[in-house]
Amino acid sequence: MIFLALIHTDVCGPLNMPARGGFQYFITFTDDFSRYDYVYLMKHKSESFEKFKEFKNEVQNQLAYTLNRVPSKKVEKTPYEIWSGKKPHMSYIKIWGCEVYVKRQISTKLEPKSDKCSFVGYPKETRGYYFYNPSEGKVFVARTGVFLEKDFISKGISGRKVELEEIQESQGIDTPMDE
Repeated sequence: MIFLALIHTDVCGPLNMPARGGFQYFITFTDDFSRYDYVYLMKHKSESFEKFKEFKNEVQNQLAYTLNRVPSKKVEKTPYEIWSGKKPHMSYIKIWGCEVYVKRQISTKLEPKSDKCSFVGYPKETRGYYFYNPSEGKVFVARTGVFLEKDFISKGISGRKVELEEIQESQGIDTPMDE
């Protein structure tokens, strides 16, 4: 399976109670392989295509960031090295979509010290990583985390189990209708 080979999308709304900012709709984009979700709020359903373009740009930017730091057979240097004159530091490159445990900023003695998140990219404006916390539905930036890349690679299949059930139409019995 390949990341982003199949994306599911859905538009929901109008909501009974608009969200802060007057948002009445939202659109989701879900990667079939990793089950990673992107959610965008919308004031109008007609914004769906613009949100798709936003999603596509975000994914392409993350892909370009990684590809520019990977060597190719045709050129001895990476595109980043040719462009900037510096070798890229590769130690921080991580597998997109892998599970990560990120330390909580504030936690009590009885709460877990970290949250299970997904790695979703690199911020341009600061050092660190973008993480998605599914329990809060938020993307945030943190500098460190415990990346479970080996577990992610060893899965090799979608984390979703789909069971199909065959449904057959029953043979109907004709009964005379009362006249």
